Amino acid sequence: MTLKKLGIYIASVALLVSSLSGCAADQNVESTEETTVDQTQEASTEATEESEAVTEPSEAELAFNTYFVSSEWLNDNMDSVIVLDARGQETYDKGHVPGARVLTWQSLSRMDVEFASETWGTLKGADALGQAISELGLSADSEVIVYSDTQNGWGEDGRIMWTLQAAGIENVRMLDGGYKGWKDAGYDITKRDF
Repeated sequence: MTLKKLGIYIASVALLVSSLSGCAADQNVESTEETTVDQTQEASTEATEESEAVTEPSEAELAFNTYFVSSEWLNDNMDSVIVLDARGQETYDKGHVPGARVLTWQSLSRMDVEFASETWGTLKGADALGQAISELGLSADSEVIVYSDTQNGWGEDGRIMWTLQAAGIENVRMLDGGYKGWKDAGYDITKRDF
């Protein structure tokens, strides 16, 4: 191979290499631009998803809202709900949430049979249960909030909630923290009967 041919060959290779690297640089620019656009779109999508996620309650919040209300919520919605005090008449008379009606689980249950028998403490029959519920002013479309003494009680609020739901009143929830939670939050207490 002559020197002239070798020079042409090296020049051609150099030209080819520089052309390819120039194309690669153009592709990198386009690739960088595409990446930037893609990253911007992804960030926008993630931000949208995050903002949607903020507005959608978590499973824990949904579960809480299905069974409980806060004292703040109850205070803000007193005019549109029926409040039931499950602590019993004696405790109710010492102070209760304003507008609350006293109700014990026993008044909705069969207590007229021998203690510890098969039917003791079970739900009253449909007619008797329906009458007891209607005497409270409750209907299937009532929104009911039940509270008790959550620290010293036996879950009376839960038993009443279950009983009312079994009787067809579906919108029944418990006051988170019960009477003590309400009182500790600084909301009004009264001794006046409903």
